[in-house]
Amino acid sequence: MKGSKRLFRRTLFLCFLYVPCSGSGVKPEPSESPFHRIISFAPSITETLFALSLGDRVVGVSSFCKYPIETKTLPSVGGFTDPNFEMILQLKPDCVFLLKEQGMLFDFLKRNGIENVCIDNHNVTAILESFRIIGKKCGRVRQADSLVRLINGEFAIKDGREGKIPKVLLCIDRDNPGYGRVSREYAAGPSTFYSDLLNNAGMENAVTAIMDYPQLSLEGILRLQPDIVIDLSMRRAGQLPERIADDWQSLPAIPAVKNGMVFCFSAEYMTIPGPRVFLILKDLKRILSIYRNSPRK
Repeated sequence: MKGSKRLFRRTLFLCFLYVPCSGSGVKPEPSESPFHRIISFAPSITETLFALSLGDRVVGVSSFCKYPIETKTLPSVGGFTDPNFEMILQLKPDCVFLLKEQGMLFDFLKRNGIENVCIDNHNVTAILESFRIIGKKCGRVRQADSLVRLINGEFAIKDGREGKIPKVLLCIDRDNPGYGRVSREYAAGPSTFYSDLLNNAGMENAVTAIMDYPQLSLEGILRLQPDIVIDLSMRRAGQLPERIADDWQSLPAIPAVKNGMVFCFSAEYMTIPGPRVFLILKDLKRILSIYRNSPRK
């Protein structure tokens, strides 16, 4: 137990080390990176850059980047579907980090001679590899390796697997959350980082569709019969968690509703596949503990 707590503290220390190691006791490694004006087009990338003590090189971030607090003072370069090309040129970046899904930016960056690095973070293995890619490109190899080892350490801590393995429906978003009923929703599929986290936490993804985030109809939800529902729609809806959870009472036939196993989250890190992914894992393990210690019908 003590070892686990020490590891958690060390992970927090490294993940939230945003001033380049001044007074921290961690010696920054010499940087051989040619990049000194970096733009990040995704929250997960921005958090990784700051976690690797590269925040002082970031000159622009996407409109969705809210963490750490230093990002609030940085210029916005637009969002996923509406990048601000004029702002990108004004910032004169020597490298732009973006996700593989943001292909519309590639041609623009190439035409303007701006180097770019494409990051994949669709599952946990890819997330950890993204730390190494960014670390290698920016001269933070040792820090990236340390971050990977520390987070791997959290994933290596397994709780007891006794008892039933619950099936979980993890709802990413849905129609009209907070308005009294559940109809269509988007759920995390088996190839996503959420599914990896569920498996590591001792649970099973109820969704088996091939798509990353399939849209489920009311009938599709009922067919899954999940033991646990995790609803992340509250982050967009601006509703109280009680109202979001009450929506699921419109589906009394599923075990999660019958047994009071509906959980709602609004924390921003729940949707960001970056250095704070271990916090999601801790939340999932807590849910599993509640499930196993609750009287089920």
